[in-house]
Amino acid sequence: MKLYRKVLGFLKIADKKWFPALLEKAIVLSMIGGSIILLALPYILDLWMKHYQVYDQTYYNNYYMPSLMILYPSGLIGLGILFQARGILKKVILSEPFVAENVKRIKYIARFTAMLCGIYAIALFCIHSVFVPILFIVFGLTALFTSVFGELFARAVQYKEENDFTI
Repeated sequence: MKLYRKVLGFLKIADKKWFPALLEKAIVLSMIGGSIILLALPYILDLWMKHYQVYDQTYYNNYYMPSLMILYPSGLIGLGILFQARGILKKVILSEPFVAENVKRIKYIARFTAMLCGIYAIALFCIHSVFVPILFIVFGLTALFTSVFGELFARAVQYKEENDFTI
């Protein structure tokens, strides 16, 4: 119980920016891990298809290349989303969340998720899996919500700048 109180006391005394800083480190680790996975993707996909599927040359030929053609752009776009999210967190850590730069980053994330939605719309015709339509819907909704958040942040930045000029 004393340790719990000490930790809570430390967190209250600390800069109160520990969670965004921790989240930024997690994003950096995710970017490193994602890059490694992207580099090893052909080997990972080959092992997965051989291990979890009934090994059938027709299945392998029909799904290996389309899967790579879907997963590579998805991974690169995912890294782009993480990069933008890291930039937003840096501004949050600096106590500058409502700035035009964050609005741009949020709008980039909206565009990236819309691109992912488009990729998985194409994948609906190439890859027959229950996960493809789910990802199509998830990325589509995420693109819409992120667009709304971008507009909300743009309005917040506008109000902040107006109030900064009013003294």
